[in-house]
Order: sequence, then C-alpha cells, then structure tokens
Amino acid sequence: MQYRLMQGTNRPWRGVFREAFEKLQHPDGGGMTLNHPTGKLADYLPMLDFDPRVLGIKVWNQLTSGFGSSRGFYDHSGGPSLHFYKLWDDILRTGRRCWGFFVKDHNTYGRGRNVLLVPKLNAMNATEREAAALRAYRRGTFFGSVASLAASETGEVIAPYDRSSFRFSRIIVKDDALHVSVSGSDPKRPNVQIRFITDQGIASIVDAAEAAFPLKRDASGRLEAAFVRVEAFAYPKTH
Repeated sequence: MQYRLMQGTNRPWRGVFREAFEKLQHPDGGGMTLNHPTGKLADYLPMLDFDPRVLGIKVWNQLTSGFGSSRGFYDHSGGPSLHFYKLWDDILRTGRRCWGFFVKDHNTYGRGRNVLLVPKLNAMNATEREAAALRAYRRGTFFGSVASLAASETGEVIAPYDRSSFRFSRIIVKDDALHVSVSGSDPKRPNVQIRFITDQGIASIVDAAEAAFPLKRDASGRLEAAFVRVEAFAYPKTH
C-alpha cells in the first residue's frame, strides 16, 4: 500500500477508499489491501467490486493466527481455522480477481513475504525501485511465501530470518496448459511438491520441481475451472 490509514477511522469505507486512491504516489502502482479479513464473504465482495485498485486480501498474517482465525488475533481455540485461506478461494470462485498477500505484520522475526517479480533494480534509483515494486503489486506479479525461520544452535532466531531461496522460477500459460517450475530448495528440505487448486478443490498433486496442469474447456470453448491456484512445498524426509 502507498497510503496507510490508521485503524478506527469511524468513517464509511467507500469514502476512506476514495481518499486513499486520490493520494496514491504512483497512479499505475500499488493500491488497497483488505487486511485481517475475519468477516464473511459478503463483507468483502462490495469492496473488491468498488475499484480495480482494491487488490485483494491478506491470506497469511503471522499476527492473526497465520492463515487466519475468524475469532481474531492469536485465537487458536479449536485448532487453526484457515479462515483467510478458505475465504480467498471462496472469493476466487465468484470469478473475481483477488490477489493474496502474505505478511508478518508487526512481528520483527515473523514469517510471511510477498516475493515481487520486478526488473533488475541495481540500475534504478530509490524512486524508480519503489515505483517498480508498486507496479508489481498492482499487476499481481508476485507470489506469497511462508518459510521456516533460521535459528542458531541455541534456538535464537538469526539472519536471514524467514528469507528463502525456494521459489517459483516459472509460471506460464502455453498451449492450454499452466506450466510451473520451482527452484532453490533447502538441503534440509529436499522433497518438493506442487499442487494445483481449482474451484473444485485440489485438482492435481505432482511430487517434482516441474509440473503442468491442463486447462480444460467445455463444449462452448469456455475454461471449466473458475480459477487455478498453485502451491509449492519443500519439506524434509519423513522416514
């Protein structure tokens, strides 16, 4: 986000959104995120429909029970509810565009990052780098990462904290198929799995660093899946 509104404005959200959009630093970058989405699906659809610069929701927030609790901060009663995670798919099932954001929030050493796919930044000045990053958010050219925390032998959290080299290295649509590859797995986590999720749930699981998912069409030529989302995991040997 480029314009941060403090909590508790006690104002109708439409007016707050309009004011934020009037003060964007870069007209072609950044936008509004719906944070801590502990409510119901119907609460967020009008907000997403309000303006294309309403980009999406937080799917992972370290401060709000990770993938989300509808009960609020640090409430694990009854086990993890995955409220944000499920809400994201519910929104995507409606056919709406909704980016998913992953943040550590106020946790200095928490987990959750948005990995931006941007041009080489070393030739840019600070203003150009900021603009490139905000354009990536606007266009959705990023992916969310939840990585393990680095720790010393005594259990103290150390640099590089939750930074991980495990990432998507290729996501393209070609010949009516979604092609995905990952790279940079941790030696302690040599196993890799790629999952394709659609509006029908988990549609395909591939235990490899490369995978392709066919984008099937119905008799009229329309894509059968309302959306396709990709998850990748690197995990240790279990036996």
